[in-house]
Formats: sequence, C-alpha cells, structure tokens
Amino acid sequence: GGPVQDILLREAARYAGASFTSLFESAAQAPASAFIGSIAAAQQNLVDGLGSNRPPVPTALEMFKPLSLISRQTEGDRETLLVAAELAELVRGLGGGGVESDSSDAKAKNATNAWVDVPIFGEVPMPQMPQMPFDNEMARELFEMAPELAPGAQAAALRLGATILEQAAERVAAAER
Repeated sequence: GGPVQDILLREAARYAGASFTSLFESAAQAPASAFIGSIAAAQQNLVDGLGSNRPPVPTALEMFKPLSLISRQTEGDRETLLVAAELAELVRGLGGGGVESDSSDAKAKNATNAWVDVPIFGEVPMPQMPQMPFDNEMARELFEMAPELAPGAQAAALRLGATILEQAAERVAAAER
C-alpha cells in the first residue's frame, strides 16, 4: 500500500460517508420520518418529565444521537458527491462515443432519478454509484488473478474499513464541538 493506494482508500471512504449522509438525509425527509421523530420526541419529553424517577434506559433520541451526528450532510459531502458524479461522467465518456454514449447518458439520468422503497421511510433516492466499464474478458482476467490478489484485497478492505470508522469518529467529534 503506497501513497496512491492511501489516497484512493481515503477518497473511497469519503465517498462512502458522503453517500451515507445523502441517503440518511433523504430518508429523514420522508413523511414517515416526521411521524417517528414526533413519537421519539414525545418519549423523550415523558422521560425528562420523570426527573429523578427516570429509568436508567436510554430513550430513542439518546440512542440515535450518534447516528444523527455522523449523518449530517456537510458542504464537503455535497462537493464529494459532485466530484464523484463528474468522475463517473468522465469514465462513461472514455467508454466510447456515438450512440452508446447517448444511451449511457440516458441510463445515467435514470440512475440519478432512481428511487428505492425503504420500509417505514417510504421511497428515498438511490445514491448513484460510479459505473465502470466492465466486460467478460476483464472478468475472466480478474478471476484468474484472484488467488494472487486476495491477500492485498483483504488488506485494502481492512484499511478501507478502518478509514471509514476513523472518518465517522471525526464526524461525531466535529458535530459535538
């Protein structure tokens, strides 16, 4: 893992965090979220009203406070998603021109407008993932190289997970300031 891999892992983790905040923000704006939020607020008010007789069990708002802290979308998140969309468009443009690029542009537009039904929250926009050109020959070559690549891929996955957790901790620390 050299410096280029470090940058790629850090930016992949940054994109994952930005996608999470975008998805969470969309889900939070769903009509069912307002209803659930009002129930949680009522529970919090009831427990707060008990004063010293309060049970030692955390309320829903207290349990989900760390999640709400890391899921606040920042300007950096919006910028990351914009750059990822621009990179995805650049990669699609490298895949070839003519009629194919027009159909891939239409697919990209449909992917941007795709919605997914999430239980309780209703329909929320599906975060757009960059599409990479991929063919059968590339898949065959990767399959043949899999035993050689497995240890490095495992190490990279562990480093990516550690980076995502580190950035989540930084988000919580920044939100609590």
